[in-house]
Amino acid sequence: MNELLQAARAELEEQVATLERDLDEAAEANIELNQMLAQTLENPKGSADDLLASVERLQAQLDGQRDTIGNMTRSLSTKNAEVPTEKYLKYL
Repeated sequence: MNELLQAARAELEEQVATLERDLDEAAEANIELNQMLAQTLENPKGSADDLLASVERLQAQLDGQRDTIGNMTRSLSTKNAEVPTEKYLKYL
């Protein structure tokens, strides 16, 4: 039982680390987006294609992060549902 809880904890810690990396990436993307906006405001005749490509890349990154968060949420829900059941099984 204790080994199962330790394994679940290790998995959750790994997921937290992944989310922290994703958060760092999102923060970097935010900085990049702010820089692009500042450049666009300074030079409104800049390349619309460059801006569109950057927006599409950032959207793809956001979609990936949403998928990751959804998967981790489902995994956490499953773990939370399993742990109490196993806790009560030891009393049977």
